[in-house]
Amino acid sequence: MLRETDAPGAVNIDLIEHVAAFGLARGLIVIVEGILDADRYGEMLERLSVSAGSAMFYSFDLSFAETVRRHASRPQAQEFSPTQMGQWYHSWQPLTFVDEVRIDASWQLETVVDQIVGDICAAGLFDQQAARCQGATGGTSPPASATPRRVTVTEAE
Repeated sequence: MLRETDAPGAVNIDLIEHVAAFGLARGLIVIVEGILDADRYGEMLERLSVSAGSAMFYSFDLSFAETVRRHASRPQAQEFSPTQMGQWYHSWQPLTFVDEVRIDASWQLETVVDQIVGDICAAGLFDQQAARCQGATGGTSPPASATPRRVTVTEAE
């Protein structure tokens, strides 16, 4: 967001929080997604979870090799190299204030989407009759198997 270097106290952290809070204040379901280092973003995520009526946290738990493999398939793959990735990669960093659903390399994209949508539906955040909730199961986590990417879903009270 701003193409700012990811650093402690960087302006992008405040901007992410303000954008998410803006959506929450209007009663929207907000998804904060990205490579969110727990040391840099943890306090902001905790503030958002406290201000939200409902909050769900998901984090990929991938090895460096798997992270590099997945990055190679992205359109932005040429923007930075595996060597550069090695400088910022970190293994599993659980947040201290919440239990996250850990998503390991065995989860397919469809499983991840089904899990998140199913959990949102099960929490009653979508109208249960809505088409996106039809067939959604949620609440079932395949066994976890270390990753930098987090998805946080919050909903205003």
